[in-house]
Amino acid sequence: MIRGTGSYFDGASAARRAVEVELARWGVLVREAEPGGRELAFWEYRDLRRVDEWAGNGPLRIRARNRNARLVVESPAVIAALCARATRLAARETGWSRLSLRWAGLLALCVAVLLVTLRHGLPRFADEVARIVPHRWEAEFGATLVEPVLLTFARLDGADEVAYCTAPGGVESLAEITRRLALPGSPFRFTVRVVDLDMVNAFALPGGQIVIAEGLLRAAGSPDEIAGVLAHEMGHVLHRHSTAAIIEGLGLAFLFGALLGDAGTGFVAGAGEVLVGLSFRREAEAEADERALDLLERAGMSSRGLADFFERMERKTGDRPAVLRLLSTHPSTERRRRLAEERSTPDLPASLDEDSWRRLKTICRRKAPINPS
Repeated sequence: MIRGTGSYFDGASAARRAVEVELARWGVLVREAEPGGRELAFWEYRDLRRVDEWAGNGPLRIRARNRNARLVVESPAVIAALCARATRLAARETGWSRLSLRWAGLLALCVAVLLVTLRHGLPRFADEVARIVPHRWEAEFGATLVEPVLLTFARLDGADEVAYCTAPGGVESLAEITRRLALPGSPFRFTVRVVDLDMVNAFALPGGQIVIAEGLLRAAGSPDEIAGVLAHEMGHVLHRHSTAAIIEGLGLAFLFGALLGDAGTGFVAGAGEVLVGLSFRREAEAEADERALDLLERAGMSSRGLADFFERMERKTGDRPAVLRLLSTHPSTERRRRLAEERSTPDLPASLDEDSWRRLKTICRRKAPINPS
């Protein structure tokens, strides 16, 4: 194992941290320098980029793709081993040629955007581009959106702050439903969490991030209803509807960010605003419904839960619940129930047993801040 020292800048402040740098099998591990120091970052070799030009001697300044943090490595032995494992760090590419290649690629992409948009319209183009966005980039981008989107929803809910619900039994119950619904071998890795918001809502972010508000959990009458809502949100993720919506909302700004590897605060803020005000097209909602029924059927879960939940909420409030008001073009509850009944299998066991369901309903007895720092 190759180790050395360095300096770490988190990208959020000017503070410098002395760190220990360890070259592991797949990437660079950065820890605080003091004994027992906590892990600050792990960057895979394939994601490493130089911050500036490097003449082949002296300190090497690096970052990870789509990250703002910086690492300065000074040990010649560590630098040599690092360049051997991440070969692009040692490349003698000039700043001008690197910039020229990027702008040439961006120009070609913009021309393609214009041609496709003129021919098919922006929504069709957004759907096509979303399908070719790399899964890894989409997952990293989605993770950066969670906090700003949650804070915005908290303000809409009249709350000053928001926290994840983390009671262990409830987390295990939610993970069990997620595991059963997730497709084996899928490139998507779902991260499903409950937050302490009163709104009756659930939403999916790009790359597999799914959030369920405590208000929706309290309103649900059975684990099958939660499974149905979760399957529907998974359907949006699998069809990459949120990513397409961001592409449609940001247009060329998204392409600039993706091509140049920029996931800065302005880019993230713009994407977050798109998601908070999102209203999926009817076709997207129908696709999510169909995929949800497929996931439920494969998992051996009732397909009536989703329709039951929305119908009961409409009957109770006399209006669409928040999750449907946000999705204003959603297919009618009557159509959804009819479709679910046609696909339902009788006498299926509940998605969770009574004890697991009780633990899930009380998941907010323990909470953790969304941003521990």
